Amino acid sequence: NYLGPVVSSDGRYKKEIRRWISLAKEAFKKMKPILCDRKLSMPIKIRILQTFVWPVILYSLESWTLNNKTYKNIEAAEMWFYRHMLKISWVNRVTNDEVLNQVQKER
Repeated sequence: NYLGPVVSSDGRYKKEIRRWISLAKEAFKKMKPILCDRKLSMPIKIRILQTFVWPVILYSLESWTLNNKTYKNIEAAEMWFYRHMLKISWVNRVTNDEVLNQVQKER
């Protein structure tokens, strides 16, 4: 598979969504030295995230069947990006609202 989405026999995109999110996380990891640099301001980091990472997830989004689970998967990936940018461990038990407040974003 190169460009086209992979659709299961029941017409779902579950594996495809996971694949694109994992590809976006790989893109994030390549940019991690920049995105996790404490010297850069958060608006610049978010701009870099929107430029280099989000297009990977959104590339085949037009062909997906969007439902609540898909939105939750995309939102979970977004929170994963923000938490790694802020260096917040899941052990710290920081809520998503607090993370969004720190990056000055809304849900």
